[in-house]
Amino acid sequence: MKKLALRRSLSLRLVCWLLASQILVAVAVTITLIPALVISRFETRWDLDEWAEPRARYLVGDSLTRVDGVLRIVPNPELRDYMARNPDFRFAAYDPVSGVAVSGSSQDLLASIRDIETIRNEFDVWSMRFKIDSGSTDRRRCKLQSVAASHGTVGSLICGFRFRLGDLYAVARDQLRSYFTYADSFLFLPLIVLPVPVTWLATRRGLAPLRAAARKAARIDMRSLDQRIDNRDIPREVAPFVDAVNEILARLDQGVAIQRRFTANSAHELRTPISILRSRVDRLEDSQIKREITRDVRRIQTLVEQLLLLAQFEARGEETPPPMLDLSEAVRATIADYLPIALDVGRQIVFEAPRSPVSVRLFRWALECVVTNLIENAVRAEPEGGAVLVRVTDEASIEVVDHGPGVEPEDRTAIFEPFWRKSDAPLGTGLGLSIVKQIIDAQHGRIWVEETPGGGATLKVSFT
Repeated sequence: MKKLALRRSLSLRLVCWLLASQILVAVAVTITLIPALVISRFETRWDLDEWAEPRARYLVGDSLTRVDGVLRIVPNPELRDYMARNPDFRFAAYDPVSGVAVSGSSQDLLASIRDIETIRNEFDVWSMRFKIDSGSTDRRRCKLQSVAASHGTVGSLICGFRFRLGDLYAVARDQLRSYFTYADSFLFLPLIVLPVPVTWLATRRGLAPLRAAARKAARIDMRSLDQRIDNRDIPREVAPFVDAVNEILARLDQGVAIQRRFTANSAHELRTPISILRSRVDRLEDSQIKREITRDVRRIQTLVEQLLLLAQFEARGEETPPPMLDLSEAVRATIADYLPIALDVGRQIVFEAPRSPVSVRLFRWALECVVTNLIENAVRAEPEGGAVLVRVTDEASIEVVDHGPGVEPEDRTAIFEPFWRKSDAPLGTGLGLSIVKQIIDAQHGRIWVEETPGGGATLKVSFT
């Protein structure tokens, strides 16, 4: 689950795509509006040099500073670079009240303009364009305009400005500032932010059927392969994937059913020849070799019976609810059936149970299989001459105690795996505890291993 949580969320990706698309649309709209804003700025004036004026005026205004309380023009790097690329560019700044030129203004420009008083009288006009002689065949284009700089309003006079591609930025910036203020930004901000939670919630709601399908798939195991994931509410884009999973489950269910039928049929077919073999061995004269053959035949018969029981159990599933059962009485009867086998190999079985009945809802055949397998493993591990203790408690649990080598802590989970054995020694089939675990899980019980005080293993089963 932790690995799944680290994967990128589809909802998050959709929200990111939405934000990215909104930003791209905003940029595209802005880029589209720039030519219109620039053209509207100059109305019918198509002279490209007119487009250079806003940037030139901005560079001059940005170079205004106060040195010892006196306002002057100190060209910054951008203005110096602009002057280097436009040798005819000249500039000046005036006090709007006195009309006195600010220190740092171009002296040759001041010398070319003789009628300062006229300029001062016309200063209240929004802007004034004119041309002056430049000493060549061309006349310099000039513009006088009041500028709201960081040091107050000043009169800005620029002449000889020429169009460069970089001037478009200044034009667009000024126009955007005039059309869109900071207040406008706050108005447009909700249009970008509000769709984010709306998209998130809509995506979460749209993917709810997919999460329900995932929970359904997580509940399907080997005993419920006949179930399918409902695709009626699945989004159209995901429906092919869900259909493919259902087809996989169908093929898997069919394959497992064939395997179970093969196992059941094979085990059933082997029962008759094994029974005949055992009856023939029983007619042999008593000898050491007869006892060894009898033990081997019994092991084969146990393996076949376990395979058949496992196939029957998987076929039955949970078709009918289990009946109420007296746990003490059923365990006592199972011990009585197995006791001759234990005595035959030199082991005893001791049974302890409460005086009052202990009722559980359980199939009798399932309990007999569980107890028989646990006793068989305990008798096999119990030293010769020892006694296996089988105990039923008031809490509807069963304890089977042996005094053998025990089970190492690292093996206490692995012993319930099919065909698991600690070594290659031919003791048991490796199926008994696996069958027990499957039966107990199907009955909603629990089985675990503890260490027997003094040595050995204690297997405990709880049905509560």
